[in-house]
Amino acid sequence: MFNQAKAKYSNLKLLLVPHEIGEKHIKQVVEQFAAIKYSIANIAEVSKADVMVVDAMGLLSSLYRYGNIAYVGGGFGKDGIHNLPEAAVYGIPVVFGPIYHKYSEAVELLKVHGGFSVASEEQLQRQILRLLGDEQYCRWCGDAAQAYIYSGQGATAKIIEGITV
Repeated sequence: MFNQAKAKYSNLKLLLVPHEIGEKHIKQVVEQFAAIKYSIANIAEVSKADVMVVDAMGLLSSLYRYGNIAYVGGGFGKDGIHNLPEAAVYGIPVVFGPIYHKYSEAVELLKVHGGFSVASEEQLQRQILRLLGDEQYCRWCGDAAQAYIYSGQGATAKIIEGITV
């Protein structure tokens, strides 16, 4: 899918942050993109590489700021999706798999059109290409995602106030 999208959107970049960061797995991921320039966990290279594979823990939340769209994994496994707010706070739409119902952030992001659930590779491709193809729509969805995240500001103080009353 990336190569097809890259042909249409020449400035397209892909940042891959695999859940498993062992050397063997990272090598397998990198080999899938052998024809594409890549950099491994070198943030200074983000703007130069078409594909960057991150092989270190703890970088993902700070790397979302470079994106326009995020696919957040875990939505096809039994455990469910990973951390959607990490991406949404940067004002980018988030796409995730179909196992999201027990995650209130996912449900709410769907309602405000800041998040999108996909159940197949075909749906993922359609959704990503729709967002890439309409910059204004993509920005609007990202703004909706960020607004939802910011709407929860102050929740801790409210909970503490409710407990102490």
